Amino acid sequence: MVTWSTRTLDKAAASGRLYTASCGTRSGLRREGRRYITDTRPEILNFRQSNTASEEDISEADKPADLERKGKVVEELLEDYPLELTGWTRRGPFDPIPSWWPWIERTFLGPARRSVARMTAWGWMEARFEHLEPSGSTEKYFPTTFASGTRGAFSAMISRLSKWDGTAKNDNGLREMLDDELYARFCDQHSWMEENGISIEIIEDETQSTDDVHVGDVWLTFGKSTDVEGTLMLGKVVRRFNPLGFVRKLENDNFLYREVTFEYVIPQNEVEKPSPGSASLTFGQRADKMKQGQVVGVDVSLPIRLSVRFLDRQTGDLIRSVPVEHDVQLRFETPHFTRRPFENEDEGQWYIADIDCLRQQERIEEEEECLELVPDQ
Repeated sequence: MVTWSTRTLDKAAASGRLYTASCGTRSGLRREGRRYITDTRPEILNFRQSNTASEEDISEADKPADLERKGKVVEELLEDYPLELTGWTRRGPFDPIPSWWPWIERTFLGPARRSVARMTAWGWMEARFEHLEPSGSTEKYFPTTFASGTRGAFSAMISRLSKWDGTAKNDNGLREMLDDELYARFCDQHSWMEENGISIEIIEDETQSTDDVHVGDVWLTFGKSTDVEGTLMLGKVVRRFNPLGFVRKLENDNFLYREVTFEYVIPQNEVEKPSPGSASLTFGQRADKMKQGQVVGVDVSLPIRLSVRFLDRQTGDLIRSVPVEHDVQLRFETPHFTRRPFENEDEGQWYIADIDCLRQQERIEEEEECLELVPDQ
């Protein structure tokens, strides 16, 4: 099973991984780089005051208009909610293959690179996680045992999101299950619903199959624990070698080299001259970063059927009902480790870092911003 245990978040907060120190509201935050910060612009504060009304201030005559207002809020929420609710598919790192890839990359080189990377990463996973297999068991931890626990992990997340008011004190352990940034995204949406007097109810169809789980790509980000925040780090792309090879400059001026699903964090003072990213990493550089540890990310897809209902928090009146049925895309991540994962109970467990390619699409958009760069040979 994919199990859950308390994760220490002090380190993540200190390193700036959290969008905000506490749950904010949608209208009170704005994006700066890869974080949300409190937005104190007058037009935003005025928007908040004009669009959030106390339930006590609403008369019986005004209730139809209030319900209509809340319906418009729900329309916006449907577009921005981390779990995809509209049927629109966000873009993943490989599927569909971008049209800007050269023909030979789309047809031969790209799929070949991905296939080799996947076989290598899966072999690495089987070896590193072998110690988690029960004694005498013929069942491999990865991917078999791991996959069997992902359905329960998703269901546990959904049950905690349902009727959540967006506050940390009432999240029922949700924060321990999610990556800090994904938690902040959900917190933002649920706080906005609470301010507008809206409650969300999510009911999972318990009759659906629990076995139809597909384990996809494995992502490995190597480097020191102080440098590697996860497998979804953002940063301006400053070099590209091919459609699956990039160099990002991170906020702390480190460089993140990506080679298909393998990534390496290289501090600025370790980048070889003449210029950052002018050549791919040497074998020695890769080996050195592997010794420093890694964070592992695993992409999983599983079919879901949900009934999502937006309700008036005071009256319980139905505002909007949305059936959701698709293959949800999840990125599970480990904390940083150096030798074998989860050897000690206090090392943490798997957590969900992305859902329906919410954050992966942001990385793709960053990579496409550098299309004018000439690939390095």
